[in-house]
Amino acid sequence: MSLDRSRQNGVSLIEVLVTLVILAIGLLGIAGMQVMSVKNTQVAAQRSIATQQAYDIAERIRANLAGAAAGAYDALGAVTPAAPVCAPACTPADQAVADHRAWNLENSRALPGGTGTVAGTLAAGYVVTLRWTEQSEGGPVVRNFATVVHP
Repeated sequence: MSLDRSRQNGVSLIEVLVTLVILAIGLLGIAGMQVMSVKNTQVAAQRSIATQQAYDIAERIRANLAGAAAGAYDALGAVTPAAPVCAPACTPADQAVADHRAWNLENSRALPGGTGTVAGTLAAGYVVTLRWTEQSEGGPVVRNFATVVHP
């Protein structure tokens, strides 16, 4: 049984072309996975920032328990207040306004479209809510992160 070499011409070229097509499809799949990985990393980073921002206002409330007892943190809205005048020192209520201002300025800087609210009382606890906008395949999506703080 001898093989006819004329029938074998071009077979290795076809094998190489098929291999290149398979390799190209595999590389496109890897590139797609890399894009999704970068996107998911960004989403995870934003959620981590939201968590840290919630801890930030919780620590600010704990540091100003006199202001919390007076109700200065009971209803912090999403609108950033004007800076209080603290001369020569801040009262607990002024410190709460300063905390609210600094916190919401950092929310808007660290998260796209980021705002935060606090609602509750010292006795019942505070619900800290952060909102920001994530970019998704279907367009921008508003995300919320809420936690309860008991100082």
